[in-house]
Amino acid sequence: PGRATKPPCCLTFAAEGAGCGSTVVPRGKWFTGAVRFKSHCELHLAEGAVLQASADHDDYNALNAYPENWGCPTTEYWDGRHFIICYRQSNVSITGPGEINGNGEVFFDPEPIRYLEGMKPDACAWWNGIRWAKDKKRLRPGQLVVFVFCRDINVRNLTIRNSPCWCLFLAACENVSVFDYTARCGMNDGNTDGIDIDCCRHVRVENIDIDVGDDAVAIRASGHRLGDPDLVCEDVRIRKARLSSTSSVFRIGVGQGTIRNVTVEDVVCGRGGTAVTMAACYGDPKKSGVDMEDIVFRRCDFSCSRYGYKVRTGGVKMTFGIRRITFERCDFGTGGKFVGAAPGCPFVPEDVRIVQ
Repeated sequence: PGRATKPPCCLTFAAEGAGCGSTVVPRGKWFTGAVRFKSHCELHLAEGAVLQASADHDDYNALNAYPENWGCPTTEYWDGRHFIICYRQSNVSITGPGEINGNGEVFFDPEPIRYLEGMKPDACAWWNGIRWAKDKKRLRPGQLVVFVFCRDINVRNLTIRNSPCWCLFLAACENVSVFDYTARCGMNDGNTDGIDIDCCRHVRVENIDIDVGDDAVAIRASGHRLGDPDLVCEDVRIRKARLSSTSSVFRIGVGQGTIRNVTVEDVVCGRGGTAVTMAACYGDPKKSGVDMEDIVFRRCDFSCSRYGYKVRTGGVKMTFGIRRITFERCDFGTGGKFVGAAPGCPFVPEDVRIVQ
């Protein structure tokens, strides 16, 4: 990468032989197109270093960059282009204290749309409006940093800013550590999730600071998108978090699989639409939805959220629904609270406990 007017279209960071390779980005702003990772590599951004994504669509990957790639072109206006891709690799690290800048401002609408169609001015999310893609035909790039079917991932002391879509996406990964991670996107910028954890196992997230326009943390089970509907999202631990979102601070659900054994501790919320959205079915209710069990929130201050929590089953083909959910010493302020089933769902949430 460099300061040239036309950045390289694609970089590959690869280790030499079987050893560990390290690429250091020095102080300064460095523009580049798509970046690919190979196993046993570290991308280290030194203090004062900014690795900035190109503003040119042609500098990104092809939409078939990997078989499970996808986008959301018709409703959210983003596609399968990414800035950093790590696919089926192991022992990979991205470390700071430098930052990755997604250059999102060049892709978003200049002004937010006041309200989504059908939403009221007092809606829980997007109360100040939302921004989509400036170019509705060429869209905007999708998830900024993507790990898919990877093992032994280390993200540490890293800042991501101005992503055009989700900041950090982990899909079907195992043994993941995300420590001292910061994400910053505009409060009106749609789909700028701070971190999405989808069908992953053994994930540790600690000391994170996220202030974004969409979900701060999303935990998903979309195995059907990854070619394996039996994939499970499990053993996820999140602690010591400062989170702000114009949508859901935590969104748990999305997909047609299973989420289990999730613990969230010591969260402080600065801004939120809904503190915890635990919805088993999004979109077509004829699908199975996400089954969820053994999820604990402990010592969390969500008092600044507009709505408290929503725990809702859904999908007529669910296996067991939602069960064993605990909110222990959590402050939801005066926001609303809902526990129930979507129409036609054979299950209602079981054993949802509030422990003071």
